[in-house]
Amino acid sequence: ASTLRMLGALRPLSRIPGLGDIATVVDAMQRGLNSLLDNTLLLLFFFLFYGTLGTAFYKDSLSRRCVLPWNHSITEVPPYACYNNTDGRGAHCPEATVCIVGIENHYQGYASFDNLWVSILLLFQVN
Repeated sequence: ASTLRMLGALRPLSRIPGLGDIATVVDAMQRGLNSLLDNTLLLLFFFLFYGTLGTAFYKDSLSRRCVLPWNHSITEVPPYACYNNTDGRGAHCPEATVCIVGIENHYQGYASFDNLWVSILLLFQVN
């Protein structure tokens, strides 16, 4: 509502000679504001929905990495996310590497699904 009042404040500018077309622009902005608000709410809903799904399915998945067993170095190994399990599911490490938990996530922790707000930020970055 305050945005509509702000746009309404531009109406007196149409009385100034040479700026008569500004009323048309203000009217178009006021008519399009409701559609913009609806689209923004829809986008926020989808970010919240998929962020919740990502947090539920992939929590702590990016903190498990394939490392060299003798020095736990991830700089010499491609950055594979892995999964320690015995039933054969999930991504497994290449030969001569082991999967450990607790490695810091990519981009100082801002690329993960460990937290709802960080996962929404990651979805925004990907989008």
